[in-house]
Amino acid sequence: MMTDVHASSCVLGGGTAALQTLLGHPLETIKVRLQRGTTDWRVLSRHAYTGWRVAFLTQLCVHPVFFACYRHCRSDSPPWLSGAVTGCVTALLLQPIELRKTLLQSGSPLPSTRGWHGLVGWTRGWPLLLSREVVGTACYWDVFERSGAVTNAWAAGALAGVCSWLVSYPMDVWKTQTQTNAHQTPRASFATQCCALGVTLVRAAVVNGSTLSLYDATTEALHCVQ
Repeated sequence: MMTDVHASSCVLGGGTAALQTLLGHPLETIKVRLQRGTTDWRVLSRHAYTGWRVAFLTQLCVHPVFFACYRHCRSDSPPWLSGAVTGCVTALLLQPIELRKTLLQSGSPLPSTRGWHGLVGWTRGWPLLLSREVVGTACYWDVFERSGAVTNAWAAGALAGVCSWLVSYPMDVWKTQTQTNAHQTPRASFATQCCALGVTLVRAAVVNGSTLSLYDATTEALHCVQ
């Protein structure tokens, strides 16, 4: 049984990594640049796939852990608590590659790799990333499991993605600004941040609807095998 769980988690990891990179990465790049204050849509569209390799490798490494951890915790805990624990675990794995991806997407320089200060530089924004992942993932799984009982997997996934980003978005803005040293540049206006939130919610609906449809189908297939 454990072999089946690990195998299905790896399938989910690869499938969702491909889906998130293909469907979600351009919108995420636009979100990051809007959070930084870029409003020129020619620049936004031209660099939409910047950092996609890092994004794909991030999802490929993290998503098997994401699904396996949630399934393991879910056997003994409610969805929100299982999601919170899962978010804490994934935040530990995400930090260095999330920082690199965000810096590439925003066009900011990477931190130094030399000495103690270089090591500290790679932890920039980690408390905010942890907060975003714990709060967002707890909401994500709780909404998905509750709404999945009354609607199809795509709609439940889209709703879960939108709700999780609505509650975690302020932390994501702060994380992006901290990681990219946005305090050294003019802050994005309220209208620009609202536009970034709109892009984020569209991405959340499309990506998570597709991702959790795959999750639901894989889970059902695993149950049939058992």
